[in-house]
Amino acid sequence: HSTVYVDFTKQKKSLLWVRGNKDGYSTQHQIFDGQRGFAIDHDAKTYNESTNLTFNSVDRRHLFYLDTALVYLANQHRQNVTYKEDAEYQGQPHYVLELDLKGYPKMALYVDKESHRLSQMRRPHWREGEFYGYHYDDYQTQDKILFANSNYVTRSGDPYNVTVSRQVEFNSNVEGKFTLPESYKVESPGLDFSQMKVEKLGENLYLSGKNWGFSLFYDAGDYFVAAGGY
Repeated sequence: HSTVYVDFTKQKKSLLWVRGNKDGYSTQHQIFDGQRGFAIDHDAKTYNESTNLTFNSVDRRHLFYLDTALVYLANQHRQNVTYKEDAEYQGQPHYVLELDLKGYPKMALYVDKESHRLSQMRRPHWREGEFYGYHYDDYQTQDKILFANSNYVTRSGDPYNVTVSRQVEFNSNVEGKFTLPESYKVESPGLDFSQMKVEKLGENLYLSGKNWGFSLFYDAGDYFVAAGGY
């Protein structure tokens, strides 16, 4: 379950996110106040400023689920939009436009030639040759703004994410959604992994990683014992 608040004019954004299943849940609250990004821990009642959190990244790309946001983004940055080709999508002719914008992956926008609606957005996966496809349908109009009420995501053609329920509001009052709780304190400083680095944790034991990807390495003399993504 995710909730995203956006103030496009003042370049502010907030993400509240709960994910998991019956065996365990994780929560995340991140905001960008127009100048700085923060991660908020409601269990510890602390917050931490992060230079990795920008207006573009703070919502963990959840705004990609809303076709209207991508159309708005492309319209605001027309100089970064390029016509690539014509293609068929679900049997209908489409224009394929490429949106190349700093802070975002390159996006291919599939625009229906007849209705001019955005039907699909594709972006690359970090694995070479793989991609995500965002599929939009069930278009509705609210406050004279068109949006797709239904969407699902595929990864290289396989099912990845399905939205089963959503609520969209335009021009709503979002004041107060981008401020830190007054009673919360600054989180105790931890290790800085904004760049790839290695930290020694104990005798022959090392932690390596960047951002949220980490591995442990144990130096056994003439070989390493490793655990983790790297």
